[in-house]
Amino acid sequence: MKKIFMLMAVVAMCLCFAMPATAKVHVGGLMALDFYYHRGDADWAANWLGLGTPANPTDDWQQLEIEVPGHTRLNANWVNDDGNVGMFMELGLGGPNGATGVTLRHAYGWWQINPMFKLLAGHTDKSFSTLNPGQLLGMNAGAPPDLHIIGIGFGNMYEGRVPQLRLETKFNDMITWKISACDNRAAGETDVQGNEESVWPRVDTMLALNFGPVYIEPGFTWSKHKHDEGSQNLGAATSWNTFGFSLGFKFGVGPFSMAGEGIYGRNLANGDGWAYFGPAGYTMGVLGPEYDNQLDLVNSEDAAFWLDAGFKVGPADIHLIYGYQDTEGFITWFDGDWREGEVSWTRQMLGISVPITVARVFIIRPELFWYDWGDQEVDEDLNDFLGVDDVQYGHEIVGGVVFMVIF
Repeated sequence: MKKIFMLMAVVAMCLCFAMPATAKVHVGGLMALDFYYHRGDADWAANWLGLGTPANPTDDWQQLEIEVPGHTRLNANWVNDDGNVGMFMELGLGGPNGATGVTLRHAYGWWQINPMFKLLAGHTDKSFSTLNPGQLLGMNAGAPPDLHIIGIGFGNMYEGRVPQLRLETKFNDMITWKISACDNRAAGETDVQGNEESVWPRVDTMLALNFGPVYIEPGFTWSKHKHDEGSQNLGAATSWNTFGFSLGFKFGVGPFSMAGEGIYGRNLANGDGWAYFGPAGYTMGVLGPEYDNQLDLVNSEDAAFWLDAGFKVGPADIHLIYGYQDTEGFITWFDGDWREGEVSWTRQMLGISVPITVARVFIIRPELFWYDWGDQEVDEDLNDFLGVDDVQYGHEIVGGVVFMVIF
């Protein structure tokens, strides 16, 4: 019933937008269907499906998936007659295993103060690390981690959409600066106990530099988290910083195009909105700070990059995509005495995506991707604790077609 009411609200919203004759209104959306083959080797099936154990995997896993992915969407855009105030709302539809869920993707308003300054308030994309590779097949992969979209976790450390207040400053046609104050409630993998008492917003900022066919985007994110001491960590450190640097680019010359982005940061799993999915919060491949045996917090370090090279042939746009990601963190445990150990994890993806425009707004997008979930490498003390030399997370193959209608 809740889903029906939400859909009725969208329809009512669109009708209300359309009533004023002086306003500019546009209703749009995207319908997508994923039709694909999904296969994981024995190590992948043991870790993510529980078929056997990581130390004793049993067999490969495979399945045919036909899904309406969660990036199917319906939106409405309204701008007043003067063109200086607007609003955008977008709902996501669909989900795994035939789900018909409704989720909020965007809800924000903006005010063009003057030709130079623009103020935005609401729930929308970040203003840090905004570029993404063109990988779309398998958002609802039918098994944990239920996510293969824009290379998240395989070179694209996607930060997600969050409530924010953003100021955009357009210096000229070549240079635009954006800075956002975002919701900063901690998320991610950390063993810090107690209630959160963070009073600073997360700050995201970027420069958009346009030089003809070349676009360059440096960015930075920072947040500070603080907890009260809590009953289990009296005397322990209870505050830490999360930060990240990004550098993205894209350019096109004739039929050729290239895009890419790199990120380096610390404690990135503790930024609110960071997409980390699956057991122990590790499937994103980023970590937060952990206590050592002196109750001091040890920072994690994360690095990633992706490249997307394209070549257009008639109605087809052929893209070869590669992503690489590495994280290094720290784990402590108690087995009669405090022990500690370092852990590192590397993963990568490689694939091809070929969107083909067959009838203006109807697109067929064949994709074939290989995902290496990597090996979790641990030091000797941690090896003794886990009882295995390392943890091998296995490999996946996802291949099929995305059918898309855009209106």
